[in-house]
Parts: sequence; structure tokens; C-alpha cells
Amino acid sequence: MNGFMRGWLLLAAVVTSACMAPLQKLEKPLVEDEKAATVVIYLEQAAVEIDGAVVETGLGGVVGFLIENMAEGKMNSNRRKAFPALHGMLINYDYENRLVDALRKNLPLQLVRADASFKIVRNEQEWHQHLSSVVPANVLVIKTRYGFEQNFEIAYVHAETDLSHHHRVPPDKQAIRQMTIEQQRAAKPTILYRGSYYSQHATRRLFDELVNDEGLSGYETNAAAWAKDRAAPARQAFSIGINEVAQLIEADAQGQLPNPEDPVEMRIMAAHAYVGPIPIWTKVLARNGDRILVNFGHHHFWVDQRQVQRERR
Repeated sequence: MNGFMRGWLLLAAVVTSACMAPLQKLEKPLVEDEKAATVVIYLEQAAVEIDGAVVETGLGGVVGFLIENMAEGKMNSNRRKAFPALHGMLINYDYENRLVDALRKNLPLQLVRADASFKIVRNEQEWHQHLSSVVPANVLVIKTRYGFEQNFEIAYVHAETDLSHHHRVPPDKQAIRQMTIEQQRAAKPTILYRGSYYSQHATRRLFDELVNDEGLSGYETNAAAWAKDRAAPARQAFSIGINEVAQLIEADAQGQLPNPEDPVEMRIMAAHAYVGPIPIWTKVLARNGDRILVNFGHHHFWVDQRQVQRERR
């Protein structure tokens, strides 16, 4: 499958995911008692990670499925060999406390109380335990991830914000399988607000041919670029990313994100946390130096100028 066809398949996957988890804004402002009392940060990872490989062959059927699985397994194995050195340099990167500090400075007061506490949960059990202690209530959860996409071309911070009214603790996966569709629907919380935000960074122009003189593959060259000076480029990307994402969360909650009035559209290479790197056309919302704010579906991205291939009006 050529890159153009793969791009459209990934584009369809992203659009589908956007439809399954649509953008949701508050229908009316919340009074203070309706706002969440805690900012729950759902962070499954204990350290920086690399996304799993995504391969689209277009073959279909059992044969296509097996080939894709084999290719993805080989890619993942290769990338795990390139990752340990970079991972070791970032093992002491204090993502949790940096994120809490940034969110505290950019607290979305339309969703949470001014005296809101912060809590980290790492799995479904801890999440259910928290819900057990507060329901019925409006609960704000920020699901977040930081790492590299499968080719080490892009470092990113991602956060999904969800404010929902939970009238009960949701059933676990085993219990859901034993419920009727009507029972499952009745157990779901009521979504009041939802948003998705990325901050993405690159170390080189992504649409240019990658050349090296050491016989390294593309992903190895990219990983080495992030690892320079004890991973200083990666640390800077994540530090900027945490602040940009926190600011996006607050601005969106306040209804202050710009509308796409700039006539310029860009073709960019973007990292997507679920479907891998994807080339997309998107409209420009704002610019800040070499940083560009764009949106795609319900996602908002701060991207690097080096992720841009071309522009059009």
C-alpha cells in the first residue's frame, strides 16, 4: 500500500474515532456546587513510552490480518531495541508533578472548583475506587499520555478531558458482558463536557528525505536525535507540551479557543495516540512563533513548523 492510500485509511479511522467520541461542550454554565471537586488525572504509564506500530496492508481477510500482525510485531521488536537508552535518560522526568503544576496554574474553573484537589489514578480499579467515594457527582477526569509515535519522528503530550455526571460506579468489563444493551445504556454516565488536546514536536522536517552516514534506519536516527545531550530535546518537548496542553484545556473550557478564520490550510504529519502517524489537511487556528495551532475533528493540536509539508489558501 502506498503512503497516499495509507494516509486516507488512517484519516478514515480518525474520523470514525471522532464520531464515536464526539466533542461535547457545556449546554449552560455550571453553578459552583455542580463543578467537580477533584481533578482526576488518569495516567497508566509510569515513564515515557513509544506507541505500538500500526501497519495497514490493505489486503484484508485472514491473510492480510496475519501479515499486518507479523509486520507490526517485527517493527515493535526493532523499536524496543532502540528505545532503552532514550527511556533511561528520561526515567527521572517528573511528568506527574509537572502536569499537576501546569493544570493548577491553568485550572479550568468552568469545570472544577477553585479549591479543587488533584488525584492520580493508574488503572480501572483505582478509577472505580475513586468513583465509589464520590458518586453521585460530576467528575472531571483527564486521561493523558506522553511519548513518541512509532517512528520516533514526533514527541507528544496528549490529554482527553471528560466531565461527566456519574450516578453510579460503572460496572467492570465482565459485568458489562452479562448486561443487556438497555442495562448498559442505563449504567453509562451523562457526558457534560469533552475535549482532546495535543502538543507535538519534531527535530527535523518530516517530509524531507532522511539521510544519515552511519547506516542507521530512520527510526534509529530519529531516536538518536531525541537522545542528544542526555535527551535535552525530548525533555524540552515534553515540558513545552505539558504547558501547551494545560493552557488548551483551560482556554477550551472558557470558550476561548480561536475559530478557523485564517484562510490558510496546511498538510501536516501528526501523531495520533490510537492510529499512529498520519498526514492530514487541517485549518490554522493560531500561530505563536514556530508553533501552529490546528484542529482536526474534535482534536486540537499545537504542532511544529517542521511537521508542515505545504500550505494552501
